[in-house]
Amino acid sequence: MFYYPGDKYVDFIGLDGYNWGNTKTWSRWRSFKEIFEGRLRELENITAKPVIISEFSSTSSGGDKALWIKEAFRCIEKHKNIAAFVLFNVDKETDWSFAPDTEWGEELRIQMKSGYFKDNAGLPE
Repeated sequence: MFYYPGDKYVDFIGLDGYNWGNTKTWSRWRSFKEIFEGRLRELENITAKPVIISEFSSTSSGGDKALWIKEAFRCIEKHKNIAAFVLFNVDKETDWSFAPDTEWGEELRIQMKSGYFKDNAGLPE
């Protein structure tokens, strides 16, 4: 459950979420859709305000990280209320990074070149 003060007080809505994979005893591999879909649908039912995925990422432990990022981008495209996103790209508690020399880093590059994502942050060809 969440509380929404109303459109009068809100310009953007921020959400964050992580796929911890099997890195913790309490976690399991979860798709971007599993993490965000329910909340995005709830928001779409109460407001047309734009959503910013203020932080998201996936570990590589426990599943296919390249497929995870590909499916994440498909989900982002599907939800027209998502105005922006920030991909957490750091090797910290687990490897959240999308290094360019990895399969998932290459998949991220491919997805960022999609026509839907107009500003690809200057990714090299």
